[in-house]
Amino acid sequence: MDLSNSETTPSDKLMKYYSNNAPFRSTYHRQAFYFRDTLIRYITNNPASSKSYQKMIQSCKHFFIKNSIVIVPELYFVQKEGWYTQVPSKDRPNGRSVYLNEITSKIWNTDSMDVWGTVEELLEIPHFLSLDEFRIWRIPEIFDIISFYGHIKKNKKTWIDLNFFRQISDEYKTRIQTIVDEILETEDRVYKIPSIYFSEITHSSRERMYALYS
Repeated sequence: MDLSNSETTPSDKLMKYYSNNAPFRSTYHRQAFYFRDTLIRYITNNPASSKSYQKMIQSCKHFFIKNSIVIVPELYFVQKEGWYTQVPSKDRPNGRSVYLNEITSKIWNTDSMDVWGTVEELLEIPHFLSLDEFRIWRIPEIFDIISFYGHIKKNKKTWIDLNFFRQISDEYKTRIQTIVDEILETEDRVYKIPSIYFSEITHSSRERMYALYS
């Protein structure tokens, strides 16, 4: 049984193995490991990285059955269609779109997340407020950081990591630095501290924010 890297897995194989596929799951048998069940359970539920998880499921079906995760390098959101990813396809040179509502497994996004819409639309995405972690990189200046900061100050659950595009205006950088300073100067925070980075953030701000985020 070969669960190869999702970047090279044909879409038909991805859908076969990464969905609630009865024939695939019916061949699973309880494994007799040499380690204690508590250790195996921890390793299964807490893979160190996407690469280590892929090695685990390639070596033994147990890890996928007990903690089913689809590894996708890119994830997209369009307001009308919802979340989807692109997978290779033999008959489609540009790949095939697979919508997340077609997959019952968890999703592990390893590279980028593109959201086409406003901050307000982002916050209206079903389950967005219940995410454990939200990371977005190469954020352009059109991103309404003021509106999103309003969400940050209410957020008590999600680890938020924001990394802004290098080519943003000085005015926008000042806006971000003002938000960073306000977060750091607030003593009684009732929200999770985000990680915010842009090319000209002050060194002291970056160090203090990283310490609080970690």
